[in-house]
Amino acid sequence: MGRMNFKGNPGMYGDVATNPLQKAQIALSNNQPMVAEDICRKRLEKKPNEVMTRVLLAQALVQMSRAKEAIQELEVVLKDQPNNVEALLILSNALLATNQMNPPKEAVDVARRAVQLQPKAARTHLQLAEALVTRKDSDSALAETEEAIKLDPRMAPAYMIQSIIYLEKKNWDECIKAAQSAVRLDKTLGAAYYIGAQALAEQKRGDEALEYLQQAERYPSMVSQGQIIAVKSTVYRKQRKYREAYAIYLKQVRERSAKKNPFAPALAALNFVLSFFGQNGPYVLVGVIGVLLLLILFGVSKIPVVGGGLNDVILIALVAVLGWNAVKLASGQTAISRLTQPRPAAFAGGAFAATAAAVFGVAWLIAKFTTPAHHAVVWFSAPSFGFSVVLALTVGFTVLNYA
Repeated sequence: MGRMNFKGNPGMYGDVATNPLQKAQIALSNNQPMVAEDICRKRLEKKPNEVMTRVLLAQALVQMSRAKEAIQELEVVLKDQPNNVEALLILSNALLATNQMNPPKEAVDVARRAVQLQPKAARTHLQLAEALVTRKDSDSALAETEEAIKLDPRMAPAYMIQSIIYLEKKNWDECIKAAQSAVRLDKTLGAAYYIGAQALAEQKRGDEALEYLQQAERYPSMVSQGQIIAVKSTVYRKQRKYREAYAIYLKQVRERSAKKNPFAPALAALNFVLSFFGQNGPYVLVGVIGVLLLLILFGVSKIPVVGGGLNDVILIALVAVLGWNAVKLASGQTAISRLTQPRPAAFAGGAFAATAAAVFGVAWLIAKFTTPAHHAVVWFSAPSFGFSVVLALTVGFTVLNYA
């Protein structure tokens, strides 16, 4: 689910147009988190104890997918003001962003604390609902959205969360109804159009689904172009318009290529075939690649002299690509972004070096005790090098994600 960044109340930091805090708030509302960060950091240099500025800085960091930095800022705020509801709401959102695959339960606990402090505020129930959805507690989340709507009938994001819940429950009618309510109240909710389109596609209301997808493209959100294309493909396939389904994948591949790509038709055809497997498409692709990789490695290993070295290169490249993408998926930040931060970079680098050294040490011990007397101890080889780098990369990327 694409999370909804909490942006606070428009007037919560005063009404003076020249107020830097209000300028930062406006920047956040206009999706300009870098501008807001710059304003907040400059102000904190002069007033390091100003709580409101630090809360806004944390929100800017969350919007830039720097959730762990945001959490550090919020911990400073909550140490002095444990009942600061704005900080609690943003902290819950930041915690959800730290691990998109398995968000921490603390995100729910923090949101529930905000509800306890302000039970009559719709936005506290909304954040709790979002946290509960990520923890797969859809029934409790639905109850929180109902409470939010009761307190604020015009809260469009609450209806959008309901549409997400009903989509997961495969209750297409209620999903469509909730999505329609969301976009009626806020026509710029691109994610709500996307969710409604999926339910419309399931009911074989293809033309309506395509109209919703057009609106989803018009109003950018956390939904990627690739996700929209996948639903479009589903609609066309249900209508048996296979040529149109293939055409949108071909257009996507060509738009992503800086130069004319001779492999574009083949890549588009692969994406089209995988679309038949729905959400299981990536797993099917990994399985196919795995089989092909084993065949390649088996064949490469038979090449005299260089076979072992080529095997190492292929395995190292594969682990590097998978680890690089896993960091982005799990932490919400690119590996480069994480490596530019001193703490994650130091821990990941140390873990990589320590793991490689440990593997080489074990290789040396094995070679020493298995090599006949009066023979040279050969511990450095293609297998030991490949194994050490692959294992070190795996440990390094894991530490990079959690440091």
